[in-house]
Amino acid sequence: MYAWPTSLSASITKLAVKENYRGQGRGEALLEAAIKKCRTRTVLRIRLHVDPLRTPAVNLYKKFGFQVDTPTRLSNVHRF
Repeated sequence: MYAWPTSLSASITKLAVKENYRGQGRGEALLEAAIKKCRTRTVLRIRLHVDPLRTPAVNLYKKFGFQVDTPTRLSNVHRF
């Protein structure tokens, strides 16, 4: 994840859980930690990219309130 110290937006550049650790809530924990870090920096928008074919990942992001911007291979997902 990166954000400029004075920025109101941040990007999560890569969030992944190894296959044998999936389904244990680790992705949720990572995403929640990233969101909390953004809140401490007064970030208002978080952007990330996800392959729309990775349904479990897309569902996780939607569960946290993210919205899919475009139906392209790499979609922009935002949290407001």
